[in-house]
Amino acid sequence: RRQNHRRLEQVALSLDTGVVLRLDQIRKLVEPGLLHDVVECDHLRLLPDILSLNLHANQIQTIYGLDRLTHLSELDLSDNSIEKVSGLDSLVCLKMLNLSSNSISEITPTDMASLVSLRHLNLSYNMLQSLSFLSAFANKESSLQELFFHGNQISHVQSTCQVLDCTKTLERITIADNPITSSAETIFASCAHI
Repeated sequence: RRQNHRRLEQVALSLDTGVVLRLDQIRKLVEPGLLHDVVECDHLRLLPDILSLNLHANQIQTIYGLDRLTHLSELDLSDNSIEKVSGLDSLVCLKMLNLSSNSISEITPTDMASLVSLRHLNLSYNMLQSLSFLSAFANKESSLQELFFHGNQISHVQSTCQVLDCTKTLERITIADNPITSSAETIFASCAHI
């Protein structure tokens, strides 16, 4: 009755199921609510070829243990307790990053510098006050198409638009639920392509 696990695209693992799979064959791991101790034990290094990883709602406080996941293209760390963005340096193939609903208050350009393939970035519902980290995407190699930062503490975005204007691939931005003091017309006057 075993199916061919070489074509396995999605696996939901449970510690009490007794299901045995070869870890090197898993390509997508979806496990919201995985026990906090399991994530903290750094077992992700056993999944070097995984393409998609969903660790939504796992009480994760620190991002680490992802350095061997160099093929990872989707990472969902939403609804955790992350305060600082780090540990993403080796994720050069990452195309989708969801860090929404965490406790992130600051991100530096260095934190995002290695994410050269990133197309979709969700930072909604954090405590961000600045978007200066976006300068990491202001180069001709940037692939960033969608940026979501609604529900933060951002009040000034004009200088951010100057950076975004250099990111010609950006197609969609959400800024709702921020205490922004300028009108949308003023904010995006220099971002005509968005």
